[in-house]
Order: sequence, then structure tokens, then C-alpha cells
Amino acid sequence: MTIMIKKSDFLAIPSEEYKGILSLRYQVFKQRLEWDLVVENNLESDEYDNSNAEYIHACDDTEKVSG
Repeated sequence: MTIMIKKSDFLAIPSEEYKGILSLRYQVFKQRLEWDLVVENNLESDEYDNSNAEYIHACDDTEKVSG
């Protein structure tokens, strides 16, 4: 399996990768660490997810966000 490290900004990130990042954040911060966060549809987002945001994330061969 190949892992690709990607950097995207808020306005250019593919929607499936963006959803993958928000889903991973939900799993880590809400489920695992049990932080008191408002989530919607098992996705965690906040005020920093805006046009100034940049994301560094890992994807596997199928483009699934893995980190």
C-alpha cells in the first residue's frame, strides 16, 4: 500500500478528501478523546475551516484519508 501526503487549501480540496478529514477528526476528537464538540453527520468542523485553512493529510491508494 502506498501512502500519499497531500497539502490542500480550503477552496481547492476535493470534497471527498475534505469529508474524510472531518470524519477522521470526529473519530479522534469526539469518539476517542471524548471532547465536548458539536458535530453534524459524524463530521467535526469548526471556525478554522474557512477560506484561509490549509490541510495536510495522508491518503491511501484509493484516495481514502488515512491520517
